[in-house]
Amino acid sequence: MLDVVIIGSGPAGLSAAIYAKRANLDAVVLEKEYLGTGQIAYSSRVDNYPGLPGKDGYSLGEAFLEHAEGLGVTIEEAEVTAIAKKEKSFVISCEDGKTIEAKTVVYAAGCQNRRLGVPGEEKLLAKGVSFCAVCDGAFYKGKKAAVIGGGDTALDDALYLSDICEQVYLIHRRAEFRGAEKTKKKLEELSNVTILTNTRVQEITGEDKVDGIILD
Repeated sequence: MLDVVIIGSGPAGLSAAIYAKRANLDAVVLEKEYLGTGQIAYSSRVDNYPGLPGKDGYSLGEAFLEHAEGLGVTIEEAEVTAIAKKEKSFVISCEDGKTIEAKTVVYAAGCQNRRLGVPGEEKLLAKGVSFCAVCDGAFYKGKKAAVIGGGDTALDDALYLSDICEQVYLIHRRAEFRGAEKTKKKLEELSNVTILTNTRVQEITGEDKVDGIILD
């Protein structure tokens, strides 16, 4: 029986693994993607990690991975399908049929951003396609930006970007927004925010970076 099974090898999972190893615990990291380091790998530039400003996300993730492996952390490629609680332990089941028993489970599998599913989206990830205005907004300072969605996150991101971008387009496929009416009214009062409803993105264009979007 292991002391710890850590699910996910992003920054959180690798940090947990490093602490476990330093505490002399018998631990393993399970990651479904081969040598994956989480969503940070899709960031073209990371400016908010202390001591390493301006480093690209892929390189930063690789540095985390090298740190963990340098300490002897065991990382296995496996997709977890179930976690069962026993009296004093957990049984982790993997897609390949393997099971692992451990005293503790650290669930650091992260999340997956909702995609539009349009041409150009995957190709231009971290090249102008972003999922976090607060994280990446500074890269678009003084530029034109488009926010796609109609919930609170979309409205809040559009409002945040309006302070740093030349022009912000808020694009929603429906006529009404699900987000807070108060935020929507603030956006309607801003001269550099254009709201487009009943509009869908058909394609994100560009080669090495986003240069436009095609709407229906």
